[in-house]
Amino acid sequence: MASIDLRCNGFTATVFDNEPSSDPPIGEGQNGLRIWRPDDDPEVRLIAASWLNLEHIITEDAKFSGPRKYPGFFEPRQVPIRLEGEADRVRLSHPPLPRTSCACWIEYTPGDRPHSLDFELGFTPTRHVGSGEVVGVFLPCYIWNPALKSIHFIGGGPGSTHFKWIEHCSSTHHSDANFAALNTEHPPAYEATDVAGFTTIARHAYPFITGNINDYGYVLMLEPEEGVDIRFWMSPSGGGGVPETPFTNPAWDFVALKFGYELNQEYRAKGRLVVRPMDIHTDSVVEYEAWSGQTVTWRTNS
Repeated sequence: MASIDLRCNGFTATVFDNEPSSDPPIGEGQNGLRIWRPDDDPEVRLIAASWLNLEHIITEDAKFSGPRKYPGFFEPRQVPIRLEGEADRVRLSHPPLPRTSCACWIEYTPGDRPHSLDFELGFTPTRHVGSGEVVGVFLPCYIWNPALKSIHFIGGGPGSTHFKWIEHCSSTHHSDANFAALNTEHPPAYEATDVAGFTTIARHAYPFITGNINDYGYVLMLEPEEGVDIRFWMSPSGGGGVPETPFTNPAWDFVALKFGYELNQEYRAKGRLVVRPMDIHTDSVVEYEAWSGQTVTWRTNS
């Protein structure tokens, strides 16, 4: 097990490779952030297992809920992952994977606003896998025992010109409901076509989600390079159970996808995570606008 402390404005984030650790007690495979320690509340627990970790490679033939024999199932967790960096920049990476032949990396740096962490990720397919023309990398964040498990985002149905806050909590871990961009050229569901009709009920107008971790607000925002699609998920129990209680930890996830990919071409996205006491509906918009340079509007001109 190896880890590096990333010193940020108002907190310390600790990045781990995918070996098990005793402090915190986390099993193997959970690469990425295992600790988010606010300076003024160092004992609070926010992370159930890990945040922003390289979990698995997705192709059109590999379902999220598939068994280990499926090509993309949790493969980055099953091979050694390289951790390198220092207090102001930490990077995780792996070479082309044995089954899906995709190389991936994620790099974390302190954000320029209080309680913010910036990240950038890249993935490079080196051979075609499966029968389809899509490849992507799936990154979850496992949330520790929040009173409310829902994610919130701004969006509407396909073709919407009026946007609103949408709140979503999946009923089960194996829900295939996912939320694509409003202007995507591709169907929201690519892993389970039988629920394609259901998943068109809402799409995000801006690529960020927010939620409550008890006294803290959480904002995850993305900016993919041109041609890369961002989808959001949530699972009510993806982060496992809370020991000695009947409660579960949700997973707030995203995937970066490339449709019609080229071999040996790197595809990228960048993002920011902000975790602090906040009103998630007003302050998340402030944080997103400050980071992205965009102005959130609630109605288009069309």
